[in-house]
Amino acid sequence: MPLYDYKCECGVVSERVVNQSDINNQECPKCGKIMEQQFPNTMNFKLVYNNKTDICDWAGNTSMYWDAHKKQKDEEGKITVPVTENIK
Repeated sequence: MPLYDYKCECGVVSERVVNQSDINNQECPKCGKIMEQQFPNTMNFKLVYNNKTDICDWAGNTSMYWDAHKKQKDEEGKITVPVTENIK
């Protein structure tokens, strides 16, 4: 069963696992009114490719960073990892 967010006029916000037939019939536990289903319009699932942390892109192509990394490993047998800033 899917998970839905609901909000009531009295300010109660609730997250519930609901049957498909009961989506629009959720009562507020505080005042008893029918709650309105909320849709997450602020969510963003943008996928970002970073050539220094991701070995390949969505098409399977490797970046010049990882090509140089592999070449160094094959030639020298050891790898020198460049220092990067921590991204928070």
